[in-house]
Amino acid sequence: MKAKFLLWALVPGVVVALGIFFLLRGQAVMGVRVRRGDLTHTVVASGRVAPAARSTLGFTVSGRVKEVRAKEGDHVRASDVLVVLEDREAAAAVEQGRAAVAQAQARRDALRTISGRVAEADQAQAKAAVDLAEQRLRRLEALVATGATSQDELDQARANAEQARARLRASQSQVAGSRAQGAELRAAEAALAQARAALELAEARLEQTRVRAPADGTVLSRAVEPGDVVSPGQPLLGFAWDGPFHLVMEPDEKTLRLLSPGQEAVVSAEAWPGRTFKARITEILPAVDVKKGTVEVRLDLVDPKDYLRPDMTVSIELTVARKSGALVVPVAALDGVRGEKAKVWVVKEGRAMPRRSSWASWGRTGQRSLMGFQRARWSFWSRKRAGPLGCVCGYGSFGHDPGRGLAGHPIPSGGAISVPPDPCRRLRRGWRHHLSLSADFRVAGHAYIEDAR
Repeated sequence: MKAKFLLWALVPGVVVALGIFFLLRGQAVMGVRVRRGDLTHTVVASGRVAPAARSTLGFTVSGRVKEVRAKEGDHVRASDVLVVLEDREAAAAVEQGRAAVAQAQARRDALRTISGRVAEADQAQAKAAVDLAEQRLRRLEALVATGATSQDELDQARANAEQARARLRASQSQVAGSRAQGAELRAAEAALAQARAALELAEARLEQTRVRAPADGTVLSRAVEPGDVVSPGQPLLGFAWDGPFHLVMEPDEKTLRLLSPGQEAVVSAEAWPGRTFKARITEILPAVDVKKGTVEVRLDLVDPKDYLRPDMTVSIELTVARKSGALVVPVAALDGVRGEKAKVWVVKEGRAMPRRSSWASWGRTGQRSLMGFQRARWSFWSRKRAGPLGCVCGYGSFGHDPGRGLAGHPIPSGGAISVPPDPCRRLRRGWRHHLSLSADFRVAGHAYIEDAR
């Protein structure tokens, strides 16, 4: 009976003792050993593979599709016919135009031949008349000298010779006119030109019933089948021109100040995540997309890969700055971040000391670069923040007391320091709790301590 009474009397004592133990034990705070390493500032964004040039092919006239000669993935040559519309009317108009040209040309040639021959015959006849008149004139001049004929007959012969010469000159002019400037011939030439223009128009309309490849390239997409009725401007084929691929990315406009042509990037395709290749910025477009708040950046491939395809999604990590010999700590060690200022707790000469420094964002994992430290062995941090009076409370908590807090407390060789359960309260004599530090803890993202004084 007495033993049972003692047992029930000990139970509340044990419960109270356990409660005090867990209350005063303190909370573990994670830490990491500070190390030196190289610092690389990167900007990461998704992008896509783009061909040298891209075209959307379609018709400029409406009609019914007669034939489709290309499918997705086909490599074609420049001017190859890819799609054909019903073209009976257009083809008939071309044949009619060719017949009209042939008819006009025949008439022109006939006028050139007939009028030219007539004029040449008249010229020959006029020349013969001139020769005959000059011979008679010379004979009469001899007879007048001997008195065998009268002067009046000589004068008549001279007049006849002059008339023959005039007719010769006229026939020569007629020959020249028939060859180059005859009215009928000019009309025939105009009719021939009109027929040729009509033929060119008919051929152009026939060509509008065909879609041709604008260059050597590959058909990316096809949205047309035989029998479809299409309208002007309707996209039918997606076409990629042959040439080297390039990359297009659209990072947030906030990163614009960090980007410049010539910066290198490491790229990986989502289809082949284990493979990487290099690229380099060649162009940053001046306009910002007002809806998305992004800017378009174009990159050339340094080492093109044969497995790349147009519009393939890639991850692009741009290196915008490099620094070496930086002191590295996890990003979670930053405390009290205000603008470009932050505080980090470090172990210095066996004591936990807060240090305030400026910082900058580095890398896709939230890395930080801190300035103001020359060297450090340990840094530690908490999981939660934003406690009262600037304290950091919760699991893995640490902070500072307006009077004393953690600052200046010794850290034993075992890796623990004495802190109160609530770091925001003043230390009380006799409380002994510990803060555990782990040198092997890892997080995604690091802080880098640099430029120390």
